[in-house]
Amino acid sequence: MVEKVVTLCDEEVEEISEGFSEEEVREAFDVFDENNDGFIDDKEIKKVLMDWVS
Repeated sequence: MVEKVVTLCDEEVEEISEGFSEEEVREAFDVFDENNDGFIDDKEIKKVLMDWVS
């Protein structure tokens, strides 16, 4: 199985973050990026989503 990794490039961050400060976007990203490697992998997404529904 190929592990999927979500990365946000500068252009995507700019488009998504319109109306939000850079700090707010970084804080939201950091919720998912638990190991602080600058990437959000499938395990990190799953953990955050499971925490939200429980």
